[in-house]
Amino acid sequence: MTDKTEVSLIFKQYPILLPDAFKAFSICNKNAINAPELFALINADPILTAISYGMYHEFFPNFSQKFFGIPRIIVTLGINTVKSFIGDIARRGLSSPELSLRMSEQNDFLYRSLSTAIVSHLIAKERGISESELQEYYCAGLLYNIGECIVADYSGSKFNVPRETVAKEEAGRLAAALWGFPFSAAAAASHNVEKCDAALNAELAAHILTVTGGGQDVDGELFKRLDVPVNVFQRIKQPFVLELKRLELFMGLGGGGD
Repeated sequence: MTDKTEVSLIFKQYPILLPDAFKAFSICNKNAINAPELFALINADPILTAISYGMYHEFFPNFSQKFFGIPRIIVTLGINTVKSFIGDIARRGLSSPELSLRMSEQNDFLYRSLSTAIVSHLIAKERGISESELQEYYCAGLLYNIGECIVADYSGSKFNVPRETVAKEEAGRLAAALWGFPFSAAAAASHNVEKCDAALNAELAAHILTVTGGGQDVDGELFKRLDVPVNVFQRIKQPFVLELKRLELFMGLGGGGD
């Protein structure tokens, strides 16, 4: 923004991305569902992760900003509540002509989000982050690019200022505030990484993916701040490719279904 206007964000309805709506409908339309399958669905989708926190926040508006993860949301709210919520959003999304017109953009966003999440998780492992904290680093990476989606027409977002004047970092901050992200995920979504290790780790993951794609030169200072060697991607490339392929197959990305 170039002026002092306080930007506000609302949604006409909860958003969903069409590539994941197919998978969500498939999973949530079953008579029986298990918690790990529902977790895997939400955990692979930044928008479903975000709005799951939003649903939890509606029930518990004063919850701690400490990271607690999707499994706690499913256990606390009940698997049938979460299943019904996600299923309703998926059914609405599948009937939206706005989503189908921009499938390619949605796929690109999902790939970037999943890639950043996986690399963030693998870097955290390389750094010796404890097993109990790794999910937080994954989530920070998953939500790092969410602002890109929020400013897109297909998200269903509405601002009190012209959409084109809202930066993706500001959109991420507003979404984090609206849906009640934990502190680390909120910092990552708004790219406010100065005092949050998980958010800084996610920023490094996004930078590595940009560099490997030929988008810019290596920022040596960023690697130095986390004490990570600049060739770290060579060490994590194989598990990254395997995990991305696994999630691609699970979500049915690019194929419009299972």
